Amino acid sequence: MSLRSLLEDLRPALAEAAQAVVDEWEQDDDGVDEEFGSGGACDAVAQAMAGVLGAIDTMEGGQDGDDHAYLIAYDDRDAFVVDIPPGVYERGDGYSWRKIPGIQITEDDVVIERINRSDIEPEMEQNPSMRRNATATRYVGRCGVCEGDFKLTHSSKSPSVDSPGFVLVHHGYKRPGDGAIHGDCFAVGMVPLEISTAPTEQYLALVDQQLADHQRHLEQLESGEIRELRKQVGRGTWGAPLEFKVLTPADGWAFKDELRSRISATKYRIQNLNREAARLETLVQNWVRRPVRTIEEEAEKMRAVRDVRQAQLQAARDVRQAKRDAISQKNAEREQEKLDLMNEYREIFNRLAFDGSKDAKAQAMVHWGKMQRRKNKKSYLNFIEPDLEIDQTLLALDLAAPNKRPHGKWQYVYANEFGWVPHQ
Repeated sequence: MSLRSLLEDLRPALAEAAQAVVDEWEQDDDGVDEEFGSGGACDAVAQAMAGVLGAIDTMEGGQDGDDHAYLIAYDDRDAFVVDIPPGVYERGDGYSWRKIPGIQITEDDVVIERINRSDIEPEMEQNPSMRRNATATRYVGRCGVCEGDFKLTHSSKSPSVDSPGFVLVHHGYKRPGDGAIHGDCFAVGMVPLEISTAPTEQYLALVDQQLADHQRHLEQLESGEIRELRKQVGRGTWGAPLEFKVLTPADGWAFKDELRSRISATKYRIQNLNREAARLETLVQNWVRRPVRTIEEEAEKMRAVRDVRQAQLQAARDVRQAKRDAISQKNAEREQEKLDLMNEYREIFNRLAFDGSKDAKAQAMVHWGKMQRRKNKKSYLNFIEPDLEIDQTLLALDLAAPNKRPHGKWQYVYANEFGWVPHQ
């Protein structure tokens, strides 16, 4: 069966795997997900599809700086892009994406497009983990340098879980702590951490050497041994080299400023290298030989982690909803309290106006003062007099008079809480 036929048969499974990732993608009101941050889910979608492709050889598509991650599936004769375009399930650009609500990914959304296999040959030759006699397996191992979990290749087409010869596929170095990709990982094509700490120890030796070099350089900077500093002063133009200037103590503050900058930068690098060395030493000291894991085991672990995360997110949503419900209930109670106050005095003033007794207006003024004080006592009880909708009643009780400059609801002026009565 050809590679295209295999890929076409897997269309439904690829769409299902991508849908599972998108379903578990939860963004808050600011568009941030605990796992993906404010970025999109294309990396996770590509990883999920790689799991579906199983023993089919794959590599990452795209170039440095691309906004989108996808797969390239290949064999000895053909190569195909396997992708679900980001516009299917997310909107955005750069490193800020929003999930499209309620999206359903179908097999028609899966792109399978032939490319020239010769286009990927240079990268395969540069990366040992992509050599032709290496077969992608159903196993996953941990990188002993960047601590990421990646698929493993093996010279045998059906290795056992304890077989020697597993090596890590090509991957970028995602430094623990800042999450940024820093070129290709040192351990590409090397054994996973489950089998040996050799890659970790080799990388630790490089880190130690860099640390010693930077410490020696810092001593030279601080002691004044370095008397010339080469500083970039221009970006150059297209096709032209960068422009530099050599600074010496004769340049005064310019040299001192550059020297302070170099010392600060070197100290920062030393600090990072010390952290990196400590991390690697911990990996070596705590190492225990373990078998590599299957993709199914890793998928189950990821599902368990996501289930916990989903439960945590749901609990947080429940707390937020409970707070919103409590606020809504409190606001409703306050609004009802204000309406009850308005109805109470509406009834009083209507009764006094209907009574028509000699002291009705005096009683009305007393109640008017009480109403003003009560509604001003609490901000949520405050209302404007036109909302009582009894202007004719208030006119009859000398509590209101026509407004000489009427506007909107304010067709009348009203007495205040101190008993001032407007004159007609």
